[in-house]
Amino acid sequence: MPLAQAATKAASGVIELQTPKRTVLAQPAEIVALRADVNFTRVHVANQPEVVIWRALAHVESLLPSPPFPRIGRSLIVNRNRLRNTEIQSRSSALVTLQGMSEPLILGRAAAPRLFEVLTEDKS
Repeated sequence: MPLAQAATKAASGVIELQTPKRTVLAQPAEIVALRADVNFTRVHVANQPEVVIWRALAHVESLLPSPPFPRIGRSLIVNRNRLRNTEIQSRSSALVTLQGMSEPLILGRAAAPRLFEVLTEDKS
């Protein structure tokens, strides 16, 4: 997985993820989830290999519309429009299936309740 040199947002709303070997142009709706990894961000674009960006999660978060991209944990942002299933594992964890990702995300103690809070806000 190549490291992206930058993440920028074009006037058209397309987010450009540049790597030394390729450039991924993604509409926000195509982005499934973002996960912080120290000073990098792992961007999961629907049905594509993840792209590792050499930017903090906060930088990429500033490029995305909210809603539908709530930060549900210190290191995780999901596209709630791609949420397909949640399975509570315990009081402090859940599995989340997102359209466009082959494997479910495991949410920890802080992220699981925050996701349910965001979903509850949507219903009111």
